[in-house]
Amino acid sequence: MTGALPSHPHVRPQAGEPAPPHRYPLLLAGSGVGLLVLVAGLFTASWLVPAGAALAALGLVAFVAAPSPIKAAGWQPPRAPRVTANRALADAEVLAAGQLAGPEDLALTPDGGTLYATSFGDGRIVRFDLAHGGRMTEHANTGGSPADLALRPDGSLLVCDWSAGLLQVAPDGEVSTLLPLGTPVDGKPFVRPDGVSVAADGTIYLSEGSDRPGCWNGVFEVLEAGAYGRVIAFDPASGRLSTVVSGLSFANGNAIEPGGRYLVVADQYRYRIARLWLSGPDKGRVDTFADNLPGLPHNLHFDADGLLWAGLYQGRNATLDGLSPRPRLKNLLAKLPAAAVAGPDRVRDGKPGRGAVISLDAQGNPVRYLASPPSRVDTVSAVVRHRDRIYVSTLTGDAILRVRLPR
Repeated sequence: MTGALPSHPHVRPQAGEPAPPHRYPLLLAGSGVGLLVLVAGLFTASWLVPAGAALAALGLVAFVAAPSPIKAAGWQPPRAPRVTANRALADAEVLAAGQLAGPEDLALTPDGGTLYATSFGDGRIVRFDLAHGGRMTEHANTGGSPADLALRPDGSLLVCDWSAGLLQVAPDGEVSTLLPLGTPVDGKPFVRPDGVSVAADGTIYLSEGSDRPGCWNGVFEVLEAGAYGRVIAFDPASGRLSTVVSGLSFANGNAIEPGGRYLVVADQYRYRIARLWLSGPDKGRVDTFADNLPGLPHNLHFDADGLLWAGLYQGRNATLDGLSPRPRLKNLLAKLPAAAVAGPDRVRDGKPGRGAVISLDAQGNPVRYLASPPSRVDTVSAVVRHRDRIYVSTLTGDAILRVRLPR
C-alpha cells in the first residue's frame, strides 16, 4: 500500500500567487521580544519592565489591527453526519506505485478497458490498458499542471490545466488549447479551471474554483470559504461563453447525469453538491443535489447505473466547523503561519482530516461510504466505477487504487 501514501508534495503553481504574509509573524515576534524584555526587567533593571510591556502591547495591537489577507465568510455548517470507518480503501490494490505525481482525476472508457489519469505534478496524462494487464503508458504531456479531465465520444480528452486553461488531447496524444487562461467570461478572466464535462450537444461545462485571478493558497481558501466559484458554459463551435452557476464556495469537479437532464458540481467548502437543470421545465434552475456530506467533495463521476461517485478530499473536521460561523476569528487566524493554523501535516493545502469515497443515488442519498484508517489513504480526489470495481485517485499520492466493491 505504500505507493498510495502521500509522498508527492501538493503544490499548485499559479501566476501571480502572493508571497507568504511574513509581516504578520514579525509583528507577533515583536510582541514576544517585548515579553522577554519585560521578564528580564523583573530580574535586572526595573526600567526594562515598562519598555518591554509597551513593545509587547504595540506588537499585539499592530497584529490585530493589520488587514487580514482574506475576507472570511461566516456560515453555520449543519451537524456532521455519522459515518462508519472501514478498510475498503486500506486493502486496495495499488496500480503504478510511485510512478505518478499527484493523480487528480480519472476518465474511464465505457467498456472499462482503458483508464486515463492526470499527473498534476509533472504534466502527464497517463493511460492504463486495463483489458491487458493494466500496463501504464504516457498518453500526452501538457507541459503544465493537468488537473481534471473528461472523455469525449470521439476518444479525445478535455483537460483542465492550471497553467494553461482548457486543453484538448487528441486520440494520438496531440495537445491543443481550446480556452486559454485569462479569457474574459462575463467581465472576469478565466483563471482557475477545476472541473470539466461535455453535454450531448457539444457544450462544455467548466468549473472554476474561484474567479479571482492570481491567488491560490489552501489555508486562505478553506478559512475564507468565499462564494467566488462558478460554472462556465462554453460552446466550442461558436466560441460563446457564459456563467451558468455562480456563488459557489470553491467549485470543483462537475458531471452530467447520464440522461443529460442536469449537471452536478461540487460546492466544496459548503460540503454539498449543487445541481443545474439542463432540460425540462426546470431548465436553468440551480438547486441542491446533496447536502451535509461527511467531507469536502472533489471530482464527480456518474457510473453506468446512474450512481454519482465523489471523492471526499478530506473528512469533516469539528474545529473547522466550529470556526465557520466566526469570520472575524478566521480573518485573524489567516495572519498566522500556515503550520500554526493547519498543523504540520496539512501545510500543503490547509485542509484537515482524511479522504474517503461516497456514492449517491438519483435523490442524492448516500449508497456507499468507503473510508480508511487515518494513517493510510490521504486526499481522495476522484472515483470511477466499472461493474464491481472502482478506481480511486489521491491528489497527494503517487498511485491509483483499485478496489473491489464489497457486496
